[in-house]
Amino acid sequence: MLALMGFDPGKEFHDYGRVAQWLADGADPDLDIYPVVKRLMGKRMGRGPPRTLNYFDSAIADAMAARTKPMPKGNPNERHREIPGQHRRKATHQDAIAGALIALGREPGHGEVGTAGERSQRRPGCDP
Repeated sequence: MLALMGFDPGKEFHDYGRVAQWLADGADPDLDIYPVVKRLMGKRMGRGPPRTLNYFDSAIADAMAARTKPMPKGNPNERHREIPGQHRRKATHQDAIAGALIALGREPGHGEVGTAGERSQRRPGCDP
């Protein structure tokens, strides 16, 4: 890991406690630590290693939080009414009246309130 961070493994290094703490806190080397170190070192663009391993703390904590984030609570018995990508128009009181007229066997739009679309399609002489 020191080579990934740009440190010379042959030189004396005294910051191993940070790595031990990451592991004790639940960081996974392959899923959290190595990817973060590679990403952040790539952003340093040749500036060399950071002075301490604390430089990686926040990013590793963020990676752990994203990886271990619980799923939202679901509603197993609830039907989902909306289909993703479809937008539904909010029903109006005119829609309710038109529905009631259709249920009674009457045609909305001939002297009745009807829907906005039906009002625009009325024939001359049929207005209330």
